[in-house]
Amino acid sequence: MPEVKMAEPEATYLLWLNFSAWNMKQFELMSFFKDCGIILNSGVSYGEGGESFVRMNIACQTSLLKQVLSKLEKGYESRIKKTLLK
Repeated sequence: MPEVKMAEPEATYLLWLNFSAWNMKQFELMSFFKDCGIILNSGVSYGEGGESFVRMNIACQTSLLKQVLSKLEKGYESRIKKTLLK
């Protein structure tokens, strides 16, 4: 997902991910994650300018993080990548 940008973390386990390249409204983005079985924090919860952003907590076991990233990759391959290539 090269179009997804990550803000450089500042010694924390919270990642800010920018999904603006997907051209989705925030509710569509959050629905996509939910459909993938992933719970992330919506950027709009953190103030103005949070649209198209999500916060991911990576303070977990590596095996769990790999499961989440695998779900995200599968959802991306099946739903998002096709629309970006059009």
